[in-house]
Amino acid sequence: MRCFPQQKEIKSAFAELEVYKDMVVVSYVLGSLLLIVAAALIVLVLFQSAKKRGLSGAVGGTSADSFFGKNQSQTKEKKLSRFTTILTAVFAVLAIVAYIVCI
Repeated sequence: MRCFPQQKEIKSAFAELEVYKDMVVVSYVLGSLLLIVAAALIVLVLFQSAKKRGLSGAVGGTSADSFFGKNQSQTKEKKLSRFTTILTAVFAVLAIVAYIVCI
C-alpha cells in the first residue's frame, strides 16, 4: 500500500492541534492563577494599615525607632507586609510566564 503525501500533512496538522490544545489549557490555568493571586493581593493591601509618616518621619525619625519599633518581626503588620511582598513577586513571575506562554 502506498503512503499518500497528504497523510503526512494531516498527521502533522493533528500533532500541532494537540500541542495547541495543551497550550490553551496552560494559558487557562495561568490566567486562573493570576486572577486568584490578584484578588488575594487586593485583599492583603486593603488589610494593611496606612503608614502616615511622610517626609517628616523620614527626616526626623518616628516612634518606630524605639525598641518595640525595631522588633516588629513578629507583629501582625510585619507578617502581612512580608506576605504581600511574596505574593507580589509570585504575581510578577506568573505574569511573565503567562506572557511567554501566550506568545
